[in-house]
Formats: sequence, C-alpha cells, structure tokens
Amino acid sequence: MFRNTVILLIIFIVAGLPKDSNQISADDAPLQVFQTTKQGHNISVGVQPYNLVVGSAHFIINIVDLERSKPVSNATIKIVAVGPKGLESFKSPALSNPRDQDRYQANLTFTKPGTWTILIEIKLDIPEIISLEIPLEVKNAPRRPTAAGNIIWISVILIVLFGSIYIWASTKRTKH
Repeated sequence: MFRNTVILLIIFIVAGLPKDSNQISADDAPLQVFQTTKQGHNISVGVQPYNLVVGSAHFIINIVDLERSKPVSNATIKIVAVGPKGLESFKSPALSNPRDQDRYQANLTFTKPGTWTILIEIKLDIPEIISLEIPLEVKNAPRRPTAAGNIIWISVILIVLFGSIYIWASTKRTKH
C-alpha cells in the first residue's frame, strides 16, 4: 500500500511541474510575415513560433535571385526590432546555416506586447542596400505556473492523500 502511495505521489508531482510553453521548436512551420520582390530578388521573411508572444522569436529569411532563379547564399543581413513606443531596439545579424546556406536565421527577444517594427537591411552584390520594414503584432505571453503555485498544489495533494490514508487506517483500527 505504501509503495503505491509513493508512486502515485511521484506521478502527481511530475504532472504538476511547469512546462516551458515559450520554447521555439524547429519543427514548427514559420508564420510568413512578409514577401516582396525588390531589385531583382524575391525576399520572404518568416517567424517562429507561429503565434508571436513576448519572449524569443526565430526569424527565417529566404532570398532568391530572380534572374538566375537561384537562392542567394552570400548576403549580409542585419535585423533590428524597434519596440512599440520606439524606445527599445534589439539588433541581430541573420546568419546562414552551413548546411542550408540560402536560408538566413536570426533570433530576437520581444520584451513587451504591442506592435513592433522589424527593420531588415540586406547587402548583396548589387550596390544598393535592400531595406525592409515589417510591422509585427506581439501578444502578451500566457501565464505560466510559478514555483509558489506548484508548492501549494503539491501541499493540497499531500494533505488529501495523507488525510485519506489516516481516515482509512483509523477505520481499520476501530473494526478490530
């Protein structure tokens, strides 16, 4: 009986541990937020997670040379995120993956909900710099379980569990 109680208690504790809901999964399909054709290049910008909330976001930029119909693998890309009131800004280079050189990736962190402006500067073999400005709506992050909430939840479970065991043991003693 005691062993079953301990196993049940461990299951309740593990089930109550917080799960990080703001992690970015590489398998998530990116939300395409922008696509345009500028100076002979087709440019598309995607972002993960699909539902953009306060926290980390992963940007994916694809550039295709329309004249040669080939992806561009030698661009220099800079991404700047400007906050809702224009006060905060974060910069990050977008780098190509050695295994997938025509796909540029960057991570940015959004600290507040609201409409952020993403500025992207792309330097190619052409003399001009391609500039893009993309407004993005960032929502507030959902509430996550806290350590204090987990302690209270586990305490209630323990009180109910050990209270039930006490009542069961008390009734068993009075019958004998």
